[in-house]
Formats: sequence, structure tokens, C-alpha cells
Amino acid sequence: MESKFAATGLIICGSDSVTAQVTGSANVLTTVGHIFSTTDCQPVNRDNCHFERTVNGRIKEYPLKMKSLKTGGPCSDDNGNNDWAVLNLESPIPDVTPYEIPEDDNLLIEGEQILQITGMSINYSVNGKFPKSMEFCRAEQINLKHQTPVKHGCDTGGVSSGSAQFVKRNDKMIFASMNIDEKANGADGENYDSETNYNGATPVSGRFLKAIRAAMKP
Repeated sequence: MESKFAATGLIICGSDSVTAQVTGSANVLTTVGHIFSTTDCQPVNRDNCHFERTVNGRIKEYPLKMKSLKTGGPCSDDNGNNDWAVLNLESPIPDVTPYEIPEDDNLLIEGEQILQITGMSINYSVNGKFPKSMEFCRAEQINLKHQTPVKHGCDTGGVSSGSAQFVKRNDKMIFASMNIDEKANGADGENYDSETNYNGATPVSGRFLKAIRAAMKP
């Protein structure tokens, strides 16, 4: 986990935290938009935010270039298609391989298996600590016109918002969607149901994908 998925870490803003990952380039981060705003669409104290990851048991912190922040909209909670954020680090992280992004829109296929990597899940503890977690599930339903564009059955405990979800293409792991929240009952560990028990993700496509590509430019 520490080597293959070293790009996964956390964005901490005060007492709140979500999963984030180095994406496309060594100085670009992706995560959910709702970490940077309140439920009434007001910006949080963004000067109090940083990216961190655990390396050989030690926490390393990295400053964010907040002026570079791009989000899907000021009210990320109203539509899952908008609940994304892209921003730059103040400096690239040289010892991390960024996650690979899709070449084209709408890479994800309905019903296919996805792999979710979460920066810290409080549902899985090891000796009293909460390391990264890895879980397979499926992109059960895809409807980009729905406020939950991707319905899936992966776990949503702890700080799983922002977790990268991968698919395999030509022997490569591609960052195809990102966990955003739980919907309906969303009970962790229960069977998926499209009406009463499902969790939500947004695909790495459209404006989200364009924002990543723009952030990657020198």
C-alpha cells in the first residue's frame, strides 16, 4: 500500500479531513469539493488546510497552493457531478508516482469492478491505528444526469470522501471515478441496493477531467 498507492493521502482542514491523491502530475491533487465549503456554500478557512501522507510510519505535511483551487461549483452538495476539487501543491512530491487519468471522457463502464483506495478508514483498524484501506466493489449504475452520477457499493466510513476508484485498462490502473458520499441508507457493509442502500461517486470526466489537465500544465 505504501509503495503502489503512495499517492493517496489526506487533506486536513482544521478538524475535518478527506482522502486526496496526487493525480496526473507530482504537484496536482484531487479530492472532493465539500472539504472546502460549508453546508450553506460558504468557503471554509482555507489557510488552515494541508495535504499529508504517512511515509515509513511518519506523517509528512505538504502546503497547498490555495489560489489554484478549482471546484465543480460553490455548492458541491447539491449535485455529485460538482463535488470535486483540483489544486496544486506548493512544490511537487518527487518520491510519488501520480495516478494516471483517463485519456477520454466516460471511461467507466456500468457494472464493472472498481478498486477504491482510502487514505484512512475508521472502519478498519490495525493495532489501534487506521491505515489506508483497499476495497473492490462495482460501479453498479451510471447516470451523469443524476445527482449521484455513479452508484457503487464500496465502503464509505471514516474519511473515504475523495477516495480514488480505479479500473484496469491495458494492464494499467486508471483513476476513473472518485467516492463522494453515501446516499439513501448507505449502511456500510450491507448489500447494495439502487434505491435504499448505495454510495455515490463522480466520474473523472467532463469538467473534472479538464480541470486536472489544466492543473498539470507547467
